[in-house]
Amino acid sequence: MGIVTNATASLQAILAGESGLAWALSENDPVIGGGAKAGDIRLENIALDVAEKSPQRYPSVSIYCERFTNTQREKFSVVSGTLTAAIEIRASGNSVAAVSEQTSGYAAAIMKVLDCHKGEWTAGIQYCGGYDVAFQQIKRGGTQLIQVTKITVPLQVIQR
Repeated sequence: MGIVTNATASLQAILAGESGLAWALSENDPVIGGGAKAGDIRLENIALDVAEKSPQRYPSVSIYCERFTNTQREKFSVVSGTLTAAIEIRASGNSVAAVSEQTSGYAAAIMKVLDCHKGEWTAGIQYCGGYDVAFQQIKRGGTQLIQVTKITVPLQVIQR
């Protein structure tokens, strides 16, 4: 596996793990908690209009590599730089309040999981903390309302 695949798979394993998304959701809100399963956390970067044409279960969580920069910071390494992983949360519902509650609940849970998992995730991939959260506007998607929230996570990568 390549470094990008390793990084996104490691993030998926953390979110799907015992101290992952289901745990954080149940800690934050026992009503929604436990709803997230490993299969619900996908490794894909798919546009909203394309996703709407295929059967989707909401809320959904997708992980993908948004950017990878090989800055050669570490001498004699093949790769050393920053990989920006993106976690995209898509929530849908009949009311603005319901959609907003889902996205903010999932975003808070993911931030909690990230805060608990600083350090080396796998050989050559390290999370030093920090993330950026971007909430898009709620808009009409199909027959309901939809909101997309993206959390970007900088990972330090080294491959010798």
